[in-house]
Amino acid sequence: MNGPHSSNPVEIRHGSGTTAVIHTGYGFNCTSFTVATPDGPVDLIWSVPDFGPDRPPMLSGIPVLFPFGGRLVGNTFRWQGTEYTITDGIIEGGSAIHGLVLNRPWRVLEEIGDRVVGEFQASIDDPALLSQWPADFRITMAYEVTATALTCDIVIDNPDQLPLPYGFATHGYYRTPLGQGDGEACELTVPASSRWVLDDNAIPTGEIRPVEPELDLRKSSPINGRQFNTVYTDLATDADGSVNCLVRDPAAGRSIRINMDGGFREVVVWNPPHREAIAIEPYTCVVTAFDVEERGYESGLRVLAPGQSDTLRLTIELVTDDRTSSSVTQRRTAGMGLGPRLTHAR
Repeated sequence: MNGPHSSNPVEIRHGSGTTAVIHTGYGFNCTSFTVATPDGPVDLIWSVPDFGPDRPPMLSGIPVLFPFGGRLVGNTFRWQGTEYTITDGIIEGGSAIHGLVLNRPWRVLEEIGDRVVGEFQASIDDPALLSQWPADFRITMAYEVTATALTCDIVIDNPDQLPLPYGFATHGYYRTPLGQGDGEACELTVPASSRWVLDDNAIPTGEIRPVEPELDLRKSSPINGRQFNTVYTDLATDADGSVNCLVRDPAAGRSIRINMDGGFREVVVWNPPHREAIAIEPYTCVVTAFDVEERGYESGLRVLAPGQSDTLRLTIELVTDDRTSSSVTQRRTAGMGLGPRLTHAR
């Protein structure tokens, strides 16, 4: 740690000159992924330039949302007949929002060249959280950069003797445009055939509808002034079970591909007010999952038994319009998980 108010930014670098910056002391938030190209560096991630503890953690970079994403109805939820109150999370408009780890320091387990690994466990890093969640939780994330791609491997563990309910999401802000063009002309692709209906407070009602033509992103479609705050579901997958979303800048001839492995079943799309980026947010369950479950609807909320783990992967890649192959495919053949390079005592 550099001090109690430091976000501890760590730069990882590939030999090609491609870099990423992860703020290990402030939610393990990746605020920069800059790809070296023959035309110069291209930064894919939007963030305020002075990101740190004095800035809102959920409005820049790639915030990590865990053990829940979205907002609760108020700051309480019920699980197996017990009510829990979030007092140490981010409270916005009276509601707890976006989990418990996005504004806290993480421990760095490994930092070497093109790779950094961080971990947060409630009982170790902030024991006050134990009374606010049904079980202890541990999340480990490894960011690794290649010439054109940034891969994030996530492992979620239940170190407790009680069941661990959770949802995981990231809230990435992807730059529009990727060059000197018009951000509103940038095109989005999200392979979803349905969406959750939201109430006036952006809480899912439990109803799922087919996407309307104005919200249908299955074919590449320009932003063109549209305002999104949409929870997409029924995602089409590739042959390997992964989901691909695209942010394409036709003027630059480049796209950001967000590849989601490991069972992501919802994608939230949202325009921040500045409209210099688009948020593409993969979720393992619907937002406000506990409330959806209380209403009797299936939410996708995950539950880990004691000692059980889940593994997830996200890959963010810069691709060009004339490119016919992808390093995502090449990297996927190497398998998933944090791999043998991560060794530490529990």
